[in-house]
Amino acid sequence: MAIVLIYFHTDDSLHDFKLFTRKLYPSRFESGSRVEYSEETQRLFLVQSREVPTSSLSLFDYTPELCPFDHGDYYSSNNSIPGSSNCCCFNKHQPVKLESYFQLCPCHKLCLTLDSHAAACAAHELALSRIFRKKFIKYAKSIAGMDSSFENVDSSDEIGIIWIPFVIEIKLEYPKQKIDYSWFYRIQSLIILKLKSEEAMALLSTLGGGFSALGDYYERHSLEAGKIALRQLKIALTICDPLIAARCYLYVALSLMQRGYLRESKDIIRKQYSFAKGHFIKDYRLIAMCKGLWARLKFMYYLQKLERQGIPCNVQHGILSNFCLNYNVCNILQPTNGQDESIIQMRVGAS
Repeated sequence: MAIVLIYFHTDDSLHDFKLFTRKLYPSRFESGSRVEYSEETQRLFLVQSREVPTSSLSLFDYTPELCPFDHGDYYSSNNSIPGSSNCCCFNKHQPVKLESYFQLCPCHKLCLTLDSHAAACAAHELALSRIFRKKFIKYAKSIAGMDSSFENVDSSDEIGIIWIPFVIEIKLEYPKQKIDYSWFYRIQSLIILKLKSEEAMALLSTLGGGFSALGDYYERHSLEAGKIALRQLKIALTICDPLIAARCYLYVALSLMQRGYLRESKDIIRKQYSFAKGHFIKDYRLIAMCKGLWARLKFMYYLQKLERQGIPCNVQHGILSNFCLNYNVCNILQPTNGQDESIIQMRVGAS
């Protein structure tokens, strides 16, 4: 049986309520019930809803809200409504929902006024901790007087009364806003640093992308792209963003790959791929970048193998332009020197 009710409200609405047993275990009202707060009377009401078949409805249960039609001519002396087959609300296959109102009246009551922020924390802890409930009730009794008056009880016959032994009413107060200027200045400096870093990263990414594209043709451009990637890495470490730092490492790996340092590039790609797979934030774009660079690295190793075997080959935009008709390669068109890659057709067959 519930004997403790704690509810939080403002002047016009009920925000939350907690119901507990004698030993302060959580309890609740019957299913299908709800609690409403009356702004005019400042009282709590329990609304119980039930569905009844239309065949059992009587004149006592009937209210005009059940049907838009007037049934005054059908009332009979035996408290029933004849002619129900002509009424939309007396379809036997559609039960009618009725509501009963009960006023929740406290035997003993405590009234508190709390800051909205503190009240939200208290409501959260009341729902979780039984120890906190005991200490909260003890604290409420120590700072608020006990009220056992019954002046606010509605004695109307139309509304039932449910007595609750102990009620704590908590009225929410709008919190006093205090500006924390020291914290504001710290956050402001971090935001400005973040915005400037993002702007610098965007500019360096555009510039580095151009140098990296030319790095397939000229080694000095590839070297310059690597220097730009190191600058981006420094910015990423300054703003403590590990995902952006991982991308910068991949840019460095691409620069090393273009200049022939395949083993160093392979170590960087492996480390960054392992980091991207194990990070709690799954950056699928970073994983795709690792896979793309790994595919290019395999191709570069393949070209290195061909050169060791004495097969002349040239790479422009990652496409073979000169190749002999050996080693599983046939039907290759004339070299295009990287000007029209779409017409290159390569078919790998059995040797």
